[in-house]
Amino acid sequence: MFLLSLYNDCIALLPELFLCISISVILIYLVIYSTSFFLDFPLLISNVSWLCIQILLITLYLNVFNSLCNITVFHDLIIVDLFSVVIKTFTILICIFVLLMSLDYNKLEMLNKPEFSIFVILSVLGTLLLVSSYDLLSMYLSIELQSFCSYLLASFKRNSEFSAEAGLKYFVLGICISSGPVVAGVIGLKKFVYDLWGDTVNTASRLESHGIPDYIQVCTTTYECLKQECFLVERGKIQIKGKGEMFTYFLTGKR
Repeated sequence: MFLLSLYNDCIALLPELFLCISISVILIYLVIYSTSFFLDFPLLISNVSWLCIQILLITLYLNVFNSLCNITVFHDLIIVDLFSVVIKTFTILICIFVLLMSLDYNKLEMLNKPEFSIFVILSVLGTLLLVSSYDLLSMYLSIELQSFCSYLLASFKRNSEFSAEAGLKYFVLGICISSGPVVAGVIGLKKFVYDLWGDTVNTASRLESHGIPDYIQVCTTTYECLKQECFLVERGKIQIKGKGEMFTYFLTGKR
């Protein structure tokens, strides 16, 4: 029974599984051949791009002619239905078009970075899983995969300061802390989610949007709670949307 269920799960998710395995094979091929002294370190960007296009065409075929439909698999984490099949079909077609356009662009810009095509189809893999997500956990993991590859593509052109700045904005972290009462509880009828609500949560969110990378910003309430135990540096007043002017501090360390 278990093997039959696992078989059905794999068949339903066959396009994504094939794409994942193919990406792994291309990575192995890329590492072996691009570092080969005997092959004189060949340029593989065109080869890899065409390989990725062929892989996407096979993935498109597996998606359109999937034998299972209107089914949830892997313990209701993934759903395969007509809507997801249609959206995934459009996604794959758009990606094929992007890779075809990139062939001339790579020649024009004299780029020899075959990992570009791999990042593109990795982001497509995340998008396909996102479209088929039937649970918050699978949705979150899919978004992480898709967005991470998109961030790498945004900063792919290393010689461009705009590209470097675009990628840096996504990876540099800032933390903001607010202290106060909150309401905590579980919401949902079928899919239960534990969450927090209240002005304290909203304040922390607003502070985060006005934070500075690599700094921990805190509000006045948190400052009063931590000033005896931690080192805090005054930042001053900043304009917070929906809150007006707020006095904030930077948490720099423990006493």
